Amino acid sequence: MLHMPLENIRVIDLTQVWAGPLASRVLADFGAEVIKVESIQRPDLTRYSHRPASPPNGKLYNQGGYFHQYNRNKYGITLNLAKSQGRDIFMQLVECSDVVVENYARRVIESFRLSYEELIRVKPDIIVLSLNGYGNTGPYRDGVAFGSTIEAVSGVKSLIGYGDGAPIYCGATIADPLSAMYGVFAVLGALAYRDETGKGQFIELSMHEAVDSIMEEATLEYTVGKHEPRQLGAHHPYFAPYGCYRCRNGDSWVTISVTSDEEWASLCKAVGNPALDAEKFSDPLSRWENRDELDNLISEWTTRHDKFEVMSDLQKAGVPAGACINGQDILQNPHLNERGYFWSVTCPDTGVYPQVGPAVKMSETPATLRLPPPALGEHNKYVLGELLGMSTEDIAALEKEKIIGNEPVY
Repeated sequence: MLHMPLENIRVIDLTQVWAGPLASRVLADFGAEVIKVESIQRPDLTRYSHRPASPPNGKLYNQGGYFHQYNRNKYGITLNLAKSQGRDIFMQLVECSDVVVENYARRVIESFRLSYEELIRVKPDIIVLSLNGYGNTGPYRDGVAFGSTIEAVSGVKSLIGYGDGAPIYCGATIADPLSAMYGVFAVLGALAYRDETGKGQFIELSMHEAVDSIMEEATLEYTVGKHEPRQLGAHHPYFAPYGCYRCRNGDSWVTISVTSDEEWASLCKAVGNPALDAEKFSDPLSRWENRDELDNLISEWTTRHDKFEVMSDLQKAGVPAGACINGQDILQNPHLNERGYFWSVTCPDTGVYPQVGPAVKMSETPATLRLPPPALGEHNKYVLGELLGMSTEDIAALEKEKIIGNEPVY
C-alpha cells in the first residue's frame, strides 16, 4: 500500500485566492487531509475566474479554473464564521486537527475571534500559519495586499523595465507562489518540532518580507556600491550576450545566456558570423560594453531559425538557451509530458482538463491526485456528520439558518 509523507496530518484551510490555497494544496498533494473552509456569503474569489470556454451545464461558481488549480485534493465545506454557531463548529474542527492555514486580513481574523490565542485554548499544540500581506505588526499591518502590490512595495517592480521608464508589470507574479513555498517549509518545520517537543506554534509569514528576501542582490548593490540598481530591460548587469532574441515565425523568441569564454566560443561557432570575431567582442567586458551591436548580430542569425531549433542547437553546443514558450507550448511540451508533469482532473461542472502537477518527485512517497477540487460546500455532510458526529437534523438546521450551504448568497 502506498504511504504518503503527510497522510496522518489534518489541515484546516481558511485561505483564498493564491498564496494560501497553494501552500495548503502542496500539503494536500503529499497526503495531508485538507479541509477548505469557505462561506456561502463569501466564497473564494477565484471560483468564477478562468472558466472554460465551453463548459458543461454546471454551476458557474464551481467552474473557476483558477480555483481548481489551487484547491485539488481538498475537502470543501462552508461555514458562516460571523455567526456563533459557525465559529463553534470551526473550533471543533481545530480540536481534531494539526494545522490551521489562514490568509485573511488581521481585522477579519480578530472579528471572527480566531486568533492564535483563541485557537490554543481548544488545541494547545495546534500549528497556525498566518500568511498575509505585511505581517501582524508594523505600520502596514492592516494593509490590503495582492501579489502585484507586494512586488511594488518590496522593490521588485523597480528592477523591471527599460532605462528610466515606468516599472513594468511582470506577467506572472512571484509574490504568491514564493510566499506559499515559504509557508510549506515553515509548516513542515513546525510539525517536526512538535514531534520532538509536543508543542505547536504560531507561524507569521509576511508576503512583503518573503519577496524582500530575494532582493538581496539589489540591497547589496546599494549598501556596498552606494547606488541604485538600474532597469536593464532584457540585459544582464555584467554578462553579454544575455537576453531575448527574435526568431522565425513572427512573435517568437529565444533566450541566450553566455557567462564564460567557452560558451562564447561555442556560440560564435554555431552562429558562424565572422563579425563576431572582432576585437571589440574578445573579452567579457568588451562584449558587455558593445552589447547592443552584439545583440543585433545574433538576432540576424536567430531570426532565420525556429526558436526550438535555436534552443536545441545551442544546448548541444554547450550554450545555455531556452525557447520562450507560451501556455499552449507548455501543455504540448514533449519533455514535460514524457515526465508525467500534468495531471488529468475531472470535475462535474467543467469536464476533464489537464493541470500543472507537483514540481517535486519523491521515489518512495510521491504526490498523488486523490480528490478533484471541491464544489462549494460539497463535503459538508462528510465533515460535519462523519468527522464531528452531527446528526442529519442538526446539519439540516444549519442549512436552514444559512450557516452552511452549497450555493452562494449575495
